[in-house]
Amino acid sequence: SFALHAGFVVFTTLNSRLRFASIASDKFAVDCKDDREVELNALLVTCVPRGIRTVVEAPRGNLETVYPRPLVHLAVQKLLAKRSYGHALEM
Repeated sequence: SFALHAGFVVFTTLNSRLRFASIASDKFAVDCKDDREVELNALLVTCVPRGIRTVVEAPRGNLETVYPRPLVHLAVQKLLAKRSYGHALEM
């Protein structure tokens, strides 16, 4: 399963990993090879397009909201560029 984010294509792999491929061409683009382990056969439900939340559905049917590092990293970079240091620190 996969979803599009403002800066990434987010997808799950056959070996139960949540991966991020950078697609942004602006100056905030990061090439994170970071991934996150998810439960076996979990599906990616959605990734908030300009946010930092990602929702994954486990095979049992329960939903899990995660805040993956690459999405948080991208959001913090944008906040720092706008000199919103307080918001960046909170995030």
